[in-house]
Amino acid sequence: GLGPPRAQGADFPRAASAWGMPEKDPEDDAFFKLVSCRMPVFLHPSRLGNVKLGVQEQLNAMLLTYAPTLKGVVTGYTGVKILSAKGKIFHGFRHIEIPVSADFLVYAPRVGSIVNATINKVSVDFLGGLTQGVFNISISGEGLKGWKYSSGGFSRENKSKNGGLNRIELGTAIDVIVKDVNTEDNNLFIMGQLASNLPKSKKSIAKAAETTTKREAKKEVGSAKKKTKKKDRDKSPVVKREKNQVKKSKRKGIDEGESSAKKKKKKKRKTK
Repeated sequence: GLGPPRAQGADFPRAASAWGMPEKDPEDDAFFKLVSCRMPVFLHPSRLGNVKLGVQEQLNAMLLTYAPTLKGVVTGYTGVKILSAKGKIFHGFRHIEIPVSADFLVYAPRVGSIVNATINKVSVDFLGGLTQGVFNISISGEGLKGWKYSSGGFSRENKSKNGGLNRIELGTAIDVIVKDVNTEDNNLFIMGQLASNLPKSKKSIAKAAETTTKREAKKEVGSAKKKTKKKDRDKSPVVKREKNQVKKSKRKGIDEGESSAKKKKKKKRKTK
């Protein structure tokens, strides 16, 4: 055994963070989640004299890397507890397994969501940037549709009339639609597409979305009103009378046609 650990969680820092968390807008906040997790930490024998420090080093090594069990990038942790006074040793493996629990702050952008990025690389067919000031984002190929490279930046082929960006250069802050999330080698890499049809600010985006929704709602209301008017018109006494007259005239025409056909048949019989 390793001997009793010190008071669980008491000797650990209250929180450990990968960086001073940058200021996030409300939409980007949705990509951060707090995940409580129990997990094994593997300590080198040289750390058995100070288990707390060994655990902290292992958890620090997880910062800014993608953790498959947490389904996101670890940006910070808190509430660390050593769950057992004893560790496990496996045959042929020199490290000792220590069970711990902690609350992890995880960054997990979703495909189809919109993130804000600052451009730090520009080439003839590529834009590179950072989102949250840390994570790489790449825009190329179809992601640049509607934009053309010129003089060290990209210009919109058809200028925006709704307050959107018309020029992207180094240092430009842009909205990007997440098309794919690559986590190879536990590093987060985002492939995106320029949100070229969206206005510049998130407030404008919300306003534009609200306007579109209202417009669609008006269309639906208008359509519903037309249907209601038609139903009401169909129920009116005048329309009912007209419909009955049409039915009667049709019936009369059919009856006249039938009687005419019968008369012709009778004539044929008489001539025979």
